[in-house]
Amino acid sequence: MWLDIDFGTYNSSKSLLLDGTLKRIAEPLKHGYCFPSSIFITAQGQIFMGHAAENARPNPL
Repeated sequence: MWLDIDFGTYNSSKSLLLDGTLKRIAEPLKHGYCFPSSIFITAQGQIFMGHAAENARPNPL
């Protein structure tokens, strides 16, 4: 089993090679195969990634 993650500047994607079969992994919120290269960690220690991070972070002033 191999996990491939393409960390891009603005967007990332991932896929899994399992028993010789390549499977693209969809982003859970928008179900696309490309997601923002964002991580947000709250003061309570919750970790958000992708679209969830973009939605969870505070808006800039």
